Amino acid sequence: MGARYDRYDDDEGAVPCATGRHCAERDYQGNPGLGPRAFCATDEGRIADAIAGLPETYAQLRLLLPVTGQQEERVTGSREAPVPVNLDVQAFMRQVVHVTCSWEDQVRAAVSLSDLPEGRRRDGVALAQACRTLNAHLTALLSLPAEDKARFEPPSRKLGELPPGSVVQIDSAGDAWVMAAMDGTAAGLEFLQLHGRARGMLGLTRQRRRITEVPCDGCRAKTLVQSEAKAGGWEPVVRCTACPMSYTGASYDLLMGRVYQAQLEALSKAS
Repeated sequence: MGARYDRYDDDEGAVPCATGRHCAERDYQGNPGLGPRAFCATDEGRIADAIAGLPETYAQLRLLLPVTGQQEERVTGSREAPVPVNLDVQAFMRQVVHVTCSWEDQVRAAVSLSDLPEGRRRDGVALAQACRTLNAHLTALLSLPAEDKARFEPPSRKLGELPPGSVVQIDSAGDAWVMAAMDGTAAGLEFLQLHGRARGMLGLTRQRRRITEVPCDGCRAKTLVQSEAKAGGWEPVVRCTACPMSYTGASYDLLMGRVYQAQLEALSKAS
């Protein structure tokens, strides 16, 4: 795995984490952490974990598909309708393999790795190989220069929703593919998005964390919670589990300022 960096305090030459308000190291005002590279150390770790978990995620997604082939028992004259194929899951599984292998190809060229053997590999095998390569060269992945990538666009996506200047190609099956210049930062964001979408398809609940530094303004109980964002990090919303109180916008920023101050006071007492 590529090297990570610790909390970066020197503003000179620092750049904000590319995950923006979803940054895992954002401050109490929602500003992303600063560092010498596109992602903060925590989000680099999240990207590495997302890539490492893709093969297992792919296997779990396969379980959402109906059993076919020899394992499927067919009864003549049955009036039951066949189990519909989950086309959304199938399309997403193909997208996971395509996206991951496209980044593997560019990384292998960037770090001068030998070419892969010729011949068609099973998607699961190709995905596992690609993930090993990407995590072994994470720094190279996140530092890649921009290169044109083809990305599948679902039929529900309207052309007017695409970024200006997008080049759309239609393949022989009638599927639309958009060509766009994508660099290493786009790669990191894309893997976080794949991870979040997969969790949603698998019905995995987002994590929650308790905020115990300050009490709720409504009931004075220390029962505030914050949910994990789909794109990673934490949602800019805090809710109380003991009353209807919730914090968004300016009230959220004020609350996190109080939390930040309480943490500073706790550190001062501990030292």
